[in-house]
Amino acid sequence: MVSRRFIGVEPSLIRRYFEVVSYGKDVIDLTIGQPFFEPPREVIEEYVRVLRSDGHRYGPNAGLFELRDAICRMYVEDWGLNYDPRFECTIVCGASEGILCSLLAVVEEGDRVLVPDPGYVQYRYAVKIVGGKPTFYHLKFERGFQPDIEELKNLASKFRPKAIILNSPCNPTSTIIRSEVLKAICDIAVDYGMTIISDEVYDRIVYNGYKHISPAKYAYDNTIIVNSFSKAFAMAGFRVGFVLAPKHLMNAIYLAHCYNTNCAGKPEQYAAIKAIEVRKTFLSRIIKWYEERRSIVLNILGKLKDRFIPPEGAFYIFLKVDDIFDSSIKFVDSLIEEVKVACVPGKAFGEYADKFVRISFSTDVESLREGLSRIVHFIESI
Repeated sequence: MVSRRFIGVEPSLIRRYFEVVSYGKDVIDLTIGQPFFEPPREVIEEYVRVLRSDGHRYGPNAGLFELRDAICRMYVEDWGLNYDPRFECTIVCGASEGILCSLLAVVEEGDRVLVPDPGYVQYRYAVKIVGGKPTFYHLKFERGFQPDIEELKNLASKFRPKAIILNSPCNPTSTIIRSEVLKAICDIAVDYGMTIISDEVYDRIVYNGYKHISPAKYAYDNTIIVNSFSKAFAMAGFRVGFVLAPKHLMNAIYLAHCYNTNCAGKPEQYAAIKAIEVRKTFLSRIIKWYEERRSIVLNILGKLKDRFIPPEGAFYIFLKVDDIFDSSIKFVDSLIEEVKVACVPGKAFGEYADKFVRISFSTDVESLREGLSRIVHFIESI
């Protein structure tokens, strides 16, 4: 008999529409959340080098010390955060595993976990799988998709949640939590003894002077940082991520990882070290790549400017469509059928999120221009 933990857990709508595009013909794909460009050349070369030597062997459970040390030195240099590579960093098989291991480490059966709506599809289902109860806080369009501090205080007081999941820059809204809002959230977490699980996979992709700030800056002892090399370095298929946390939290995360996947692949980890080494030159180049596409989005969707908030980070447009269709799934299905463009229904990201659709602008310029133009025509023709 299947575990009750999986009652109500459904396959990802993101993947469903990605697969629709894969099997379809002449459909412009604005669905998937991964970089369109190639990883740094040095990353590929290092991966191949290690694969041809001893890359087929197991590595340490916590990950190569060389990579953990490089990550911790990077966090001191780039973010001003100090972690001990021996005890406070674990290499995982992508940020998704990092989220699950973090939840396994802190959530008991029946514990409440505060989850954003809109929020990445994994969050609520991972909470259910580990035996917790996802409890939603809302990122409202009229508030610029910023968390409502009063709502969070009320939820914390009523349910005494064990943890809260934050994601900034946010998938799917592409907004960044303001520093004063983040500080207030951290104060609530400390006051109520909540662990903050901070998904920071888009930390490097920011625009217009916005800056990423980790909650670890304000609540170090309460914060688990989950990150990966997928978004910033176009290494999604490598499946290499990392978790940073104080020692008192990390031991359980490490054990969850050990008995889940044992260890990440060695070639991927050595490749990640190279990504860190070349990050400054590579990231400056890819930010220009994203900024070009962001400008195209703002230009073509100018007529629809009341339906979205300009991206502050990540690479999405979260377009409001609830006055056109009563379901984001109906909107996307009609969009595919009538104008051959695919995006992701907001329903994938929560109940409130069903008012929107997510459009990825991480694609080639020609497809982006044509796809966005078709979306504008589709909306104007209704």
